Amino acid sequence: MSITNPPKARRIAVLGARAVGKSSLVIQFCENHFVDSYYPTIENTFTKTIKYRGNEYSVEIMDTAGQDEYSILSSHHASSMNGYVLVYSISSRSSFDMVKIIRDKILDFTGLKSVPCVIVGNKSDLNIQRQVSLEEGKELGQQWQCPTIETSAKHDENVSKIFDLLIAQIENANKPPTEEKGGCTISLDRLILVFVHGFRGTDTSFKDFPNRLQTILTNTVKADVSAIVYPSYKTAGDLKIAVENFSGWLCQQVSDIKKDMDRLKSSGKIMVALLGHSMGGIVSAETILKFYNNKNDCANQLQGAKIIGMLAFDTPFYSINQNFVAEKAWSSVDQVRSLGNLWNTGAATVTAATATRAITANNHSSASGRGGGGNAKKWGLFAGVVGAAAIGAAAYIARDQIQTSLADAYDQLTFISDLTDMNGCDERVKKLLEIPDMFFKCFYVQLSEIGSDHKPKTFIKLPPEEIAYLFVPVSSSAENEIAAHTSMFNPKKTDHYYELGSDSISLISEMVARFQRKNGLPLILAKEEVEQKQHQNQ
Repeated sequence: MSITNPPKARRIAVLGARAVGKSSLVIQFCENHFVDSYYPTIENTFTKTIKYRGNEYSVEIMDTAGQDEYSILSSHHASSMNGYVLVYSISSRSSFDMVKIIRDKILDFTGLKSVPCVIVGNKSDLNIQRQVSLEEGKELGQQWQCPTIETSAKHDENVSKIFDLLIAQIENANKPPTEEKGGCTISLDRLILVFVHGFRGTDTSFKDFPNRLQTILTNTVKADVSAIVYPSYKTAGDLKIAVENFSGWLCQQVSDIKKDMDRLKSSGKIMVALLGHSMGGIVSAETILKFYNNKNDCANQLQGAKIIGMLAFDTPFYSINQNFVAEKAWSSVDQVRSLGNLWNTGAATVTAATATRAITANNHSSASGRGGGGNAKKWGLFAGVVGAAAIGAAAYIARDQIQTSLADAYDQLTFISDLTDMNGCDERVKKLLEIPDMFFKCFYVQLSEIGSDHKPKTFIKLPPEEIAYLFVPVSSSAENEIAAHTSMFNPKKTDHYYELGSDSISLISEMVARFQRKNGLPLILAKEEVEQKQHQNQ
């Protein structure tokens, strides 16, 4: 049975001044008809599968609102795309000038010296009204080292060619810069960005974040960059099993990449950066510690690849914010306890009975001591329900799953039970920071609203003051801590989503630079060096 590879996903933004025909071009390309009337576009997205050099591409095309010199080009348009169609009208000199301004804004947002783009002179059917010559357009393209093409959306002239040219530009930009001279091939390193979702997340939890990081890092670091999202895994049962499964999967990914490099006779090194959200950060940290504690075994399993660091996103390294837990705990216990009424007596197990007794006992003991005991009572309740309160009323996060069975709920709570071990939480971070050359940073969501203790509302418990510099707040406009936690990669909920991406890119770039400084940057050999090596080998 032959296996068909899925189409490669590419994102394209169509940008330009108002009334230059951006929407007409996109609709002609995607829907094969011309829209004559002008209706100002706010923003539309179209999808089309196209073929280029035998490969299929699923192209998402964002048709944007018209730009003028004073409008603000969104960083969403500028930095989350693989390529850009920059449109002007041949009958409008000002729209041609606007293309230059838009490109400058894109470069400012991305921090790049160049981006994959195609310059499009639309409305070639209005030649009698021409204000911009074909030569001027081509000269600008030569200056930017990108194609220039004139089109007519009205007559469907060269419309599809725009996207063929841009896909070629994107793929050339994504190629690892290798060069063969005199039989000597030196390749750049490989950088693998591995994304691990958290408690009850999925492989879509990160939304477009992995693609955005890969796109920009491809053009900023001296490495061939791949973003891989760890497939959905069961966030239930023993955490150690999740760590074993993830580490095994990671080794297989490295092995596949190593085989590909060997086939290409590439001499570059493999770097791995782990990016974990929520409990995915705990799984990533435990995986790093597992490999570090078994160095010889790690060298064999990872085949020389190096985990150069990890970025965590709202990971409860020191457990959950206890004030948040205090507010949610009682409703959690009541909801989880109510599972006993749903439990089928004939299918009851020791695990279910044990869980029910634990919940009941802690509910009773905590209720009798509400008037005193302070944090000890809060954390006694927390530990007693094996992390139910820790996930901010686990009944809320697992609300759809609660309708199944107590055993399922208990199994999921077991997965997060490590958060009740305060000493273990502290030791995990200490050990992680003791690993030489291991880069670490944790971003956490913070609501703008101040809590009852006059401190910002957060989902995670904040770290000790001595390592607070490793934890970076990210403002969220979500309605509560759970919503902020689960929507961290939603730009509509996370106020500084694009800054989060930019900061992540800067930190990963720093990881790569550190590794390459220490291990030697695998640059293309100069001609003289190649000739010298050839002479030595004779």
